[in-house]
Amino acid sequence: MIVYQTMKLLFFFAVVVAKDEFFSSTAHMEKLMDEEEILIEEIKDYLGLEIKRIEKIKSFISTIESERGFSDYREHLSHPVNQYRLIRRFTKEWLEIEHLLNPQDEIPEFEELLLNHDEITGAAQALSRLSDVYQIEPIRFASGNATKNAPQLSFDDSFKIGSALYNKKEYYHCTKWMSAARELIPQPDNSAFPRYSDLLDYEAFCSSHSGNTPRALKLTEEILQRNDHSDPERIESNWRYYQGKVKDSELDSFPEDYLERPSHYNPEERQRYEELCQLGYNNEHTIRDNNDDSLRCFLFKGHEDDFFSQLGPWKVEEIAKQPYVVRFFDILNDNEINSLERLGEEKLARATVFDPATHKLVNADYRVSKSAWLKDEDSDTVEKYNRRISRLTGLDLEYAEQLQMSNYGIGGQYEPHYDYSRREWDIYNNRRIATWLSYLTTVEQGGGTVFTELGLHIRSIKGSAVFWYNLLPNGSGDERTRHAACPVLRGNKWVSNKWIHEFGNEWYRQCRLDEDADNLSL
Repeated sequence: MIVYQTMKLLFFFAVVVAKDEFFSSTAHMEKLMDEEEILIEEIKDYLGLEIKRIEKIKSFISTIESERGFSDYREHLSHPVNQYRLIRRFTKEWLEIEHLLNPQDEIPEFEELLLNHDEITGAAQALSRLSDVYQIEPIRFASGNATKNAPQLSFDDSFKIGSALYNKKEYYHCTKWMSAARELIPQPDNSAFPRYSDLLDYEAFCSSHSGNTPRALKLTEEILQRNDHSDPERIESNWRYYQGKVKDSELDSFPEDYLERPSHYNPEERQRYEELCQLGYNNEHTIRDNNDDSLRCFLFKGHEDDFFSQLGPWKVEEIAKQPYVVRFFDILNDNEINSLERLGEEKLARATVFDPATHKLVNADYRVSKSAWLKDEDSDTVEKYNRRISRLTGLDLEYAEQLQMSNYGIGGQYEPHYDYSRREWDIYNNRRIATWLSYLTTVEQGGGTVFTELGLHIRSIKGSAVFWYNLLPNGSGDERTRHAACPVLRGNKWVSNKWIHEFGNEWYRQCRLDEDADNLSL
């Protein structure tokens, strides 16, 4: 519209300039006065459009500034809602501002910053993951009750999240977010929400694909009553389809909120994983299903010839006896943590998993984080920390993997898994004998490590490290070590992993005479 108005003005000027002289005739000057009046009105119209355009830009900037009323980026981004909003701005809203600033051409600086649509989809899926694991209904996210001091989501936010999930055919979650959006509208018939019928259409379709056709029928009937949908014929067709699927007895008796959750390859383990994540996502250091009075805390003076640890023993907490799992406290100081984070941030890339079908490393929804690999040569801090790990575990690191740094984003997680390879051809192929997991941040809510077979929830505590053996003394995998990283609900999670392999440790950790021997100490 602005471009059209500008062209109209230019054309008007061209017509005026092309005419004959005016100073020699009063009658012609009177006509010039008329044309000047038209020109004034055209410019007023043009200015009106410009003012509206500028007001839109000012309103957008004002909204962002109010959302960015903070000095600590890390604290601001500790809330998943703020993370989602940031992603949303760079996938859609800044693009709209670009068009307002320059309707005709793309601005290269903007194009370099904008994110693709997969980003907003990933953010929507992350919020749904948090909703599932911690049993937080989307309306709680929207109303700001999901985490401490959390911002709220608008109708538009919830609607867009639901739309993104609809496009991914995640109908169970789509239904929940569309329902939340509907609750955020105080007056459904208000003209401020012209997309209300579209919302009902989405929710009806997603409900029908989530096992609740009676709900879909009722929502579709409401659309028909409103009589304002852009495609009434399709809505009428949907209504007939739903009506044919629903028995008369189900209309009033069928549970309104019933939804079928998507299937899972191991539903019992998923339930166990989620229960453990819920069990201790607030403040406790370690939570167990069953208390074990034999567990103790002690000062560890290291292994033989570890004079450093003998001079300055380490604080250790036994977390489990069988398998033997311990946590070391104050294993890293703030300077070392900051150094490792800086090094890792420069190399972060999406964490991958091994696909047994293709034998390639791929992205997966059950592992959502970014990771980097650090070598001894990268920094003195890395080299010193690796030596410290070797001293405390009593294991050789010559064949160990590089120090892995991991940072988790919105709802970042790693579902239950083993650290050792279970492929038949890897049984004698230098598997991961042990895991050293360091926490570089204290996560405020969520983000703990759970052992599904042991009923353990270990909270992420800055500067501490958890150690366990993945293989039994006889070389077979210890299936009790199946563990997972719970989604980060609030906070910023950095961890590092050191996976120690069998090669090089033949003399440090020899096979026992008892084939059924267990790992009972460091």
